[in-house]
Amino acid sequence: MTVTYAGAASDAVEVAGFVSIKDSGTCTAEVTNGSGASATASGPSYEDATTTSCGTLTVPTDELGDGPVTVRLGFTSDRYEGWSTTVEVSR
Repeated sequence: MTVTYAGAASDAVEVAGFVSIKDSGTCTAEVTNGSGASATASGPSYEDATTTSCGTLTVPTDELGDGPVTVRLGFTSDRYEGWSTTVEVSR
């Protein structure tokens, strides 16, 4: 998994990325604050010629308080499962 974009939006964090395989599945973005509380959002993946895109997932963060958060992106299919490294987002 590769996170190509992670940024703060109004009361949310937007996350986009892809996985270097071609397979349909589900993408999940997980946002975690400094206290360990987290919020997630999931959506379908989209295959292209050589990779699988997660598009942009929007994770509501209104219950996570203010301050920086870490973000990671996951992919699950019938054959594959994995997570990206974490990325910090200031908000």
